[in-house]
Amino acid sequence: MLRIKFSAGREFSASQSASSPSAKTLPASNMSTTFNIIPTKIDNSLTFQNVLTLAKQTLENQLGKLSINLSVDILVNIHDNKEAYVNDISSNTKFIWAENEYAWFTVDKSNGGTDAYCEKLSERLSDWENYIEDTLDNTMVTPQLKQQIIDCEYEWYFRRSAGQSPMISLAYGHLTAAVARLTNGYIYTYDGAWHDNIFPATAEQLLEVYFYPDKAKDVADYDWVTKCIEGLKFDLASR
Repeated sequence: MLRIKFSAGREFSASQSASSPSAKTLPASNMSTTFNIIPTKIDNSLTFQNVLTLAKQTLENQLGKLSINLSVDILVNIHDNKEAYVNDISSNTKFIWAENEYAWFTVDKSNGGTDAYCEKLSERLSDWENYIEDTLDNTMVTPQLKQQIIDCEYEWYFRRSAGQSPMISLAYGHLTAAVARLTNGYIYTYDGAWHDNIFPATAEQLLEVYFYPDKAKDVADYDWVTKCIEGLKFDLASR
């Protein structure tokens, strides 16, 4: 298991185990939300180590802004979709895995986790022209940009299932942004992972608004984020 440790304050020794989902099949949209990333470049910088390091930096920064002092680890391993195996990964492994697998990310001392999927799109590239234009409808899709996306041949998505802990709800946005930043990618959501008026979004655009109550679009988003932040602070105070 690859482990990245980051600190936004003092150390804690308590630890809770996190369970993983049992299959790739996604439940109905009202049971989970997803962030998708369409890359425009894939190079040697796209490793698990770099994804987790970037997520560490931005998550630590946001925790500080929320006045939350917490030291945690981000952990990841690769699961077979049918749970036939679980594989550890080395830090320099490229951030690509098979379609019969998912990456399972957890945050130490927090229950649950977020599962991520990597899809190779070469077999359906003939559909990409409309797909790219429909998905990136607020972006100037030039022939050059379209070709860059097609040449990458992959996309990723992170899922947050219903009932996940506040920390996981926050962390999966930062993991998404880390992948988008390393790939100069675009983030989008079809199921309300965050209010849709910012999508498609760059990593910076997502991080500017995600999980900040004053950036919420409506009362529902405001209430959800506020309760999650209160839950984080309560969890910290109870340790």
